[in-house]
Amino acid sequence: MIPRTALLDAIAHETDVCIHLHEKLGELTDGFDYRPSEKQRTTLELMRYLATCVRGPLLSMLNDDWSEYGKIEERVAEMTPEDFPEVMREQLAEAREVFEGISDETFASKIVKAPGAGTLPLGVALMRTCYVWLAAYRHELFLRVKAAGREDINTANNWAGVDWKRG
Repeated sequence: MIPRTALLDAIAHETDVCIHLHEKLGELTDGFDYRPSEKQRTTLELMRYLATCVRGPLLSMLNDDWSEYGKIEERVAEMTPEDFPEVMREQLAEAREVFEGISDETFASKIVKAPGAGTLPLGVALMRTCYVWLAAYRHELFLRVKAAGREDINTANNWAGVDWKRG
């Protein structure tokens, strides 16, 4: 079982990388409206989804009520591109606070329903939702930033959230 602190550290890292990638969109404001295909989210819609990836499953599974997710989506429905860094920091702060209130016993033993993963212990379910969703959609954000015209970003921006100059 992954320790709560390690899981939370991994979520914090992904949050930082998302904020770093958002900064790379910068003046490419057209990038926020970019939609790879008719049935995919715009980049702004993707960012709104990223702003739910941690607190949505965390609160839904803790409360055994997936209607919680809809409430969280409502909280970010009007988020602007400029709001994204702060909203992501708020999501992480909320996750830290909630994690502190979860006992080791609950983390390891509470059985919850995780979308696409069945019933799992809470800690495993949080890893397979909060962390995995954040990492997956962070990667999609990286691809969107590249598609918007930032050819200067690379693997280091995507995985570490840093600018890496070769040579």
